[in-house]
Amino acid sequence: MQQKSGKLMINEVGKLILTGEIFDDHGSYAFEACVDTGLSLNMVITKELADSVCAKVEGKIENISIGGGSNTTDGLIRRANFRFGNLLLQNYNVAVINGSRNLVGIKFFQDTKTIMLVDFFKGKTMGGIITNDRKFASAIGKISHCYFCHNNDISKSNEPCPTCGVRGE
Repeated sequence: MQQKSGKLMINEVGKLILTGEIFDDHGSYAFEACVDTGLSLNMVITKELADSVCAKVEGKIENISIGGGSNTTDGLIRRANFRFGNLLLQNYNVAVINGSRNLVGIKFFQDTKTIMLVDFFKGKTMGGIITNDRKFASAIGKISHCYFCHNNDISKSNEPCPTCGVRGE
């Protein structure tokens, strides 16, 4: 079975997209959200998406900026269940607006303690890795530290994997 959510991809206009699912007891609905590093909120989703699972209204929010030079708008804070690959968020509060775009902001990544690696090398890989596995984040941090601070490539990146021969690109 192909993974429906939790995938990073770059769309045809060059936007970084995270796939997700919103769900309740009656079903799930796949969606795409633009990764917006300028968004201070955790997530902004469309009213249509929130209504698809009858997301509970928690309150009002005013002056939401959804980027791209658009005017601010008002919306609601609503609570829903989300899945991004293996990451499960239950009763997670998000901003809901009358609009056409879903956005994932910095606070989402902080809330979920996520590491995101994106490969922008066109033609080879145009996606990335997103995980909240802190052991993986620690391994990447250690490899990066050794490589950049001490010029020591402990990953031996110029050599194939000793187990399967993959080179990592």
